[in-house]
Amino acid sequence: MKPGPLFGRLKAGESVTLENGRVVHPNEVLERSISGRKVCILGDCSSVIGETPLRLCHGADVLVHEATLGNGHREKAVEHGHSTPGMAAVVARSCCVQRLVLYHFSQRYKPSSLLKEGDENEVLGLQRDAEEALQGTEVEVTLAEDFMTLPVPLRR
Repeated sequence: MKPGPLFGRLKAGESVTLENGRVVHPNEVLERSISGRKVCILGDCSSVIGETPLRLCHGADVLVHEATLGNGHREKAVEHGHSTPGMAAVVARSCCVQRLVLYHFSQRYKPSSLLKEGDENEVLGLQRDAEEALQGTEVEVTLAEDFMTLPVPLRR
């Protein structure tokens, strides 16, 4: 079958009748569709996020959101155009995402790979801030690291 209106109807899940009278059902000619994955990345975003990004990120498998400073430094973060883990968690909750990945941490928070024995892992505090704000949800919080890969499983 050539591309055209009949093919479009088949792709939309409708059965079609050919010129010769034969009825063709979608399951006879199309493979089962595979659900995609949805990943949303929000850069420097302090204060209120517009309606469009929230709509586009709704139901995402992964929301990647900057969290430059801890919740205790909210005013400073907003003043410089940044977010906190708590602010990122509010977006994650309102968008009903499955996983929140925090990134773009201030230099005051050393990555785990640079910590020496006995150093306090302050970057984990950012994760705790987000997890506390997401209590009662199933949103998983992950801290991004340079060159990190993150598997995003197919939806069922």
